[in-house]
Amino acid sequence: MSDSCFDHKVESIISNAMMQVICDSPDIDFLLDSVVRLLVDNNLAAWGASIAHWYNALSVSSQPPVYVAGQGWQQQYQRCHEQCNTLEAQGGPHSEQNVRFLEKPRLLVIKLQVKAYPEHWLLFELSANNTPDLACMSRWTKWLQYAIDQQQKDRLLEQSQARIEEMSRGMAETMAQLVQAEKMSELGKLTAGIAHEINNPIGYIRSNLESMTDYTASFRDIFAQLSQLEQEVGELRVPLQALQKQYDIQFLLEDCEDIVQTNIKGIDRISGIVSDLYAFSRRADGTFKAMDIHPVLQRCINLTRSRFADHHTVELDVSAVDTRLRGDTSQLEQVLMNLMLNAAHAMPGVGTLTIAVKGDALWLEISLTDTGTGMPKATLNRIFTPFFTTKPTGQGTGLGLSISQGIIRAHGGTIVATSDVGKGTTFTLRLPRQQDGSQ
Repeated sequence: MSDSCFDHKVESIISNAMMQVICDSPDIDFLLDSVVRLLVDNNLAAWGASIAHWYNALSVSSQPPVYVAGQGWQQQYQRCHEQCNTLEAQGGPHSEQNVRFLEKPRLLVIKLQVKAYPEHWLLFELSANNTPDLACMSRWTKWLQYAIDQQQKDRLLEQSQARIEEMSRGMAETMAQLVQAEKMSELGKLTAGIAHEINNPIGYIRSNLESMTDYTASFRDIFAQLSQLEQEVGELRVPLQALQKQYDIQFLLEDCEDIVQTNIKGIDRISGIVSDLYAFSRRADGTFKAMDIHPVLQRCINLTRSRFADHHTVELDVSAVDTRLRGDTSQLEQVLMNLMLNAAHAMPGVGTLTIAVKGDALWLEISLTDTGTGMPKATLNRIFTPFFTTKPTGQGTGLGLSISQGIIRAHGGTIVATSDVGKGTTFTLRLPRQQDGSQ
């Protein structure tokens, strides 16, 4: 039996090839498989295998692939199975030595430390006339272990860098949301202040228009009396008829009445919008009080009217006899506004948003159905995930639906979405009329 299975020339060839393998391997599994193939192809062993070992029986029930000289990779190689059983019967490969050669069953055992396992083994069966150079094997084993350690460190570094980048993006998004939330908070305060300031001149204008309504009625009475005088006093007939023809007094009276009534309707519309803005800008106090969802829905429809084009229709169907419940008005307004704005975004062309309210003695159900583009299942499964949005960058925060879900859950209710691509989406809110502990 020779002292070595190869001369220095072979050692040099394999050493150079191993260094190249170490440099080119993208991962640990590829590296170990390449080393097994390298030693077997250079006639140092009849076969070789890379085995993850958990200090259990080396019968290797998983049957790892075995690289066999002249045959390549083999699955369920019986010889490997037999040798592993023999090795286990002899007490297993456990040893402090990283490289061992067992005369019987002529196995070369190389022990490596791979983080995913307590130990990792490279097993080779040598022919009867081959004895390995353990010093050379130990040197190669050190190279392999160093390469494995470096790959593990590189992988950990890449994972850490990816995690840092992910956290940085999350922090940037969170900071942007905090800035936006602060802006919205200040905007709410500003809106409340502006609404209060606008209400005063609106009141003056409304009062003056009402006075104008009374004045036009008085003017109509005056001209009616003048017409009567025209019939009774002959000398007044010609000049009065000339005046009526010159100024078309009847048209002026009718047009003045129409103008005043149109202005009253317009100022009432402005007053309603201001009132809705003022109500919507109120900060939620987190307490549940008796409320009616019907006027809340109507207010949200009024506030979102500008987001629905002329070719959109918003229908409100309140079939529930009783639309009262206990809740936080401001929070539920926030949810409904968000769902309505999402519906407007989902219907770039013509479309209809149908809002239906129904219920029983214990629950109130609100459904919002649009005839928009709909969502595929993959998108539908993620819509309540924070920061997930299908809108272009800068147009959506991805927080609206997740916040809405939190609000509905805080009310003891549920929010469910169903969608068909090309047909539309339905959001269904189910809210208890009474909260736990409420009277």
